[in-house]
Amino acid sequence: MPSRPLNRPYPTVRLRAMVRQPGTAYRVLADTPDYLSMTELMGMAIEVAGQDNHFRYIQLPYNLFMPEAFAFTNQQVSEDFLSPIAALRNLASR
Repeated sequence: MPSRPLNRPYPTVRLRAMVRQPGTAYRVLADTPDYLSMTELMGMAIEVAGQDNHFRYIQLPYNLFMPEAFAFTNQQVSEDFLSPIAALRNLASR
């Protein structure tokens, strides 16, 4: 397999969207060590890349055995606690 010369730069790649797959981080209580706040992640994306950032999707299981995406209200948006799906709707509409 040919190798790329060290002095040749790699082509620039433009991201169209960024996906975050956190395992259980959106399905646990806020005081759990692996918890992720969607509000904080969106704030970081805006801080780094502005309002037109590429943070568009999360990967979250949703089925009969894992209903947390719809039923578990662990995401704080403003002063309300919402399910991950409701939090995404709320954050996307801002």
